[in-house]
This record gives sequence, structure tokens and C-alpha cells, in this order.
Amino acid sequence: MPTDWERGDHYEAVIVGAGIAGLSAAWELRDRAILVLEAADRVGGRMRSEPRGPYWLNQGAHLFPGAGTHLARLVDDMGLETRVIPGNRMGLALNGRLVVGGRPETYPLRLPLSLGARLSFVRAGLRLRRAARGYLRAARPRPGETLSEMRARVLAYGDDQVFAEYLGPLHPDVAQTFQAIAERIAAGPDEISVGCGAALFALVWGSDDTLARNLLGGSALLPQALARRLGARVVVNAPVETVVPDGERVRVRFRVHDEPREVSATYVVAATPADITARLVRDLPADTRDALRRIQYGPFVCASILTGERGPMPWDPVYAIATPGKCFNMLFNHANPLRREGSREAGGSLMVYGGGPSGRRLLPMSDDAIRDGVLADLHALLPETRDIVQEVLVQRWERGVPYAAPGRHRLQPALERPLGRIFLAGDYLEFAEMEVAAVTGREAGQAIRDKLGRS
Repeated sequence: MPTDWERGDHYEAVIVGAGIAGLSAAWELRDRAILVLEAADRVGGRMRSEPRGPYWLNQGAHLFPGAGTHLARLVDDMGLETRVIPGNRMGLALNGRLVVGGRPETYPLRLPLSLGARLSFVRAGLRLRRAARGYLRAARPRPGETLSEMRARVLAYGDDQVFAEYLGPLHPDVAQTFQAIAERIAAGPDEISVGCGAALFALVWGSDDTLARNLLGGSALLPQALARRLGARVVVNAPVETVVPDGERVRVRFRVHDEPREVSATYVVAATPADITARLVRDLPADTRDALRRIQYGPFVCASILTGERGPMPWDPVYAIATPGKCFNMLFNHANPLRREGSREAGGSLMVYGGGPSGRRLLPMSDDAIRDGVLADLHALLPETRDIVQEVLVQRWERGVPYAAPGRHRLQPALERPLGRIFLAGDYLEFAEMEVAAVTGREAGQAIRDKLGRS
């Protein structure tokens, strides 16, 4: 029996892209005639992980928000579980010393720094704390405000200045510390806006309901569960070539098994990266196409590490460590949410991450070279790892994270404008987070449902 797309049938909605934005849109429209087309051989986009016994190897996005968010509802709908990260969310390894625990404001007093570096750290920290508090105020929903209005306001916060300029001149030790932390969003402090940097550091000073949870079993479980529920309506290995509005319908051309196909839809959700959307969708307004092309993405490379220790390790209570001066700029302990008193199983799971400039240095290297460099720096940072590494998976993301350079908010009106039968969804529509991607997908699905209901 041929599937609908093999018969060339018409759909109420076609969703292009099966990352969390596209799958969220599809889930909103799950009782309608829909088709989801994904170019890759798997769903989930940057939500990628692999199971390893009681642990998992995360290879991309991994931080989930708390109760009341759209992602939390999707997790509940799928019968999955997130768990609060109990460990320190931002340790720091600098000049041979690892500092974890306590308030981040105390780090300048606990690190091996010269007096000049210590004063530089304190001055930058005070400015950063003001910016992070300002961001949290800007991001607080207001009565009667639409999500579109909130996104525009959030993007406008601190959008007139480069983050590095806001921090001011820094001692070299301090500069490399802020560089390492900023590269978590795949860009350096000299590339992002003040608001973009403040949003990142708000993870440290925000409440426990900010991005402070992990999905038990690995991030990929959520998109995989959504795809299973949606069934045959999700087609992988189906790259879309064009999306062409044509009067009362939209023609979608794609390939399956290298054979050309075409379906029509009443509406289309473009849930692909901004530059791909600009290329695929025809007849976009010139300012919208230009805005999509001007969204900037930074690369990142990560290495997921399965460990085989038999008992407790010094890093058990730590979730994240900034690692200036290493080939990677962040280390994450993805076994940390499982570390409960009296219940520690053998083994563990770590991930090291090099984004932005660090990612660009790593991208052209072979997997073996990346693995060797990562392990050398890991063993120097955590000597107890020397004899317990069992597996290392290297993952490259050339189009990693969309980041906000100064002036980013001026693109927003062109991205949020009505586009007829086309709806945009993705994490590039605000400061990049999985929640943004999922919410914009849901919004697109809701808008299509409303229009179908009136037709």
C-alpha cells in the first residue's frame, strides 16, 4: 500500500524539518492531515544522544527548562522525565586549580590570580551581574503581552553594544575565562550582543527554573518519542528542494531514495535553519529573505565520553566546568543528575564542548586528532580519568547555534510578519534555546489550526 506522499496527495500542513521545532508543530496538528519531511536519517536536529546502560552520551543540546514550559509539557505527554541538575552549574578551572561550589561571585577570591587579575575579574563580574539581572527582568512575561512582543523586547535588550566592549578591558586570565564561557553559545564575546551574553550568564544567576534540568536517558528520547507517536507521517531521508506558494496551496518538492516527489499543502511550516529556509521557500518578501540570511550561526564540536569507574569520583557533584586554555571550553558531567546519595552506579558520562572560535579550530581536524587532544586536556584537568575512559564519540555541528550580534533585534519584524501560507519556526527567532524552538513550532501549529478551523 503506497503512503500518501507516494500518491502525491494534498495535506492540510507540511512541516519541513523534524527538529524539535518541526515536531512541536506536528504534535500540535497531530489530528490533522500532515506530513513531516526531514533531510537527515534521524529526527531531533541538535537534540542527539545515544544510550549506554544506565547512562547516555549527549552529543548536542542537553539543558531543559522547568515546570510550566512547553518542553516540560511535551516531556510529560511522552511519558518521559527530566531531573533537576543537583550539582554546581558553573565550576571554573584556571591556572591549574579547579573551583566549584559556592557563589560565582566568590571565584575571583578562590582562583590563583594576581591582584590585577583579581580586580579585573571583580569589575567584570559586577558589570555582568547587572546585565544578567537586567536580562531576567526583560525576559519576564507581562500581562496581555504576546510571545512575539516578548521576543522583540528580549532581543532589544542590550542589543546596541558588543559584549566584549561592555565588559571592558580585561586581564588576560580573565579574558580567556569569559571567552570560554561565551563560546558555550558558539561565538566569542567580540561577536555577540550584551543581551546575548547576559542571557547566557543568567543560567548561572537565574532561578532553578531556568535551564537546569536533564532528560533522563538522553535528549534524543523526546524527538524520538514524538516521531513514534506521529508514525508514518514523519519521513526521514527526505530532503526538501523547494517550497513554492501557488495560489490556494503550497507545492513542496522533495526527494526520497533519490527520486523526486511533490505534494501540495494548504499551509507549510518551515522549521529549518534560517539560511536553509531562505533558500527553500520561494516568493518570500525581500526583507524576510534578507533577515533569514543575516542570522549568524557559530559552529561547535563535542566529544561524548563514557567512563568506567567503579566508585565515586571527585567530579560527581559537578555538572559544568568552564575550561579556559583547553582545546574545549566547557565540560559537562551528564551523569550528575543521577548522583543521589547512596545510589551511585558504576561508570559515568562526560561531554566536552568547543564552540565558536574553538569549534572552528576543531572542525577540520580528524576524529582521532580531536579525541587525542580532548583526552590529553581531560586527563590534565581530571587526572582520575586516565584509566577509565571506555568510549569517545566525536560530533561536529558546522551550523551549530544561532547567536545574536548587535543589531539582531532589527531583523525581528521581518521574521515575525505574516507570510501567507508559510510559517517560520526555529530557535533563531530569539536567543537560541530548545524551548524557543519548541514554542515557535507550537505557535505555527496553533496558527494553522485556527486558519483550518475557519476554512
